[in-house]
Amino acid sequence: MKRTAIIFTALCLLLALPRNSAAQEVSSQAEIIAALSEAGAAVRSLECDFVQLRESSLIEGEVRSSGKMYFSEPSKLRWEYLEPEPGAFVLNADKALTINAKGRSELNANTNRMVKGLSSMILGSISGSSLSDQRNFKVSVEEKDGEWVATLIPQRKDLRQMWSSIVIRFDKNSKCARGIVLNEPGGDRTVIEFSKVKLNGAIAEELFSTQP
Repeated sequence: MKRTAIIFTALCLLLALPRNSAAQEVSSQAEIIAALSEAGAAVRSLECDFVQLRESSLIEGEVRSSGKMYFSEPSKLRWEYLEPEPGAFVLNADKALTINAKGRSELNANTNRMVKGLSSMILGSISGSSLSDQRNFKVSVEEKDGEWVATLIPQRKDLRQMWSSIVIRFDKNSKCARGIVLNEPGGDRTVIEFSKVKLNGAIAEELFSTQP
């Protein structure tokens, strides 16, 4: 299940790609979604740090992980855990790779349903259509405590089995996503906060290598 968690956490972060555009006055849910989607079209590459907190009824206290995420259009992704245990998920077009203590495992994005779905969501995120994707998620957006808060309710059965809801917090002015909460049906949750976001900079191609 470690691999599944890495893949779908990366997907959620991509749903919240920072939107770096000029501030504008918006009020309705449709206007907020349109503003975020429009600004998303300007994202060509992304690099950021993340901190992930895991809360589970099976363990006492929080489990803290940290690492980095890299993205380059149209479909290159590296979600890398640095602490406490190194590991990574890499996606490059139709090829994917998981890296952990047991080694490197290659996946085919065309034949693996989960990876194929992730690849599709990446393209939808960059084009700005993810928050309007009513097939996979029911989306509601509200202004709360000076932020835009988007709540995504999974509509597909396989997604509902993993999450009851996904909550994404956006800064109103920069349109950057500040954090994500993944709520699971049993009450467990994963909280992700990220920082040091760099947009549209050069990213080394070797970071997206899927060679086993």
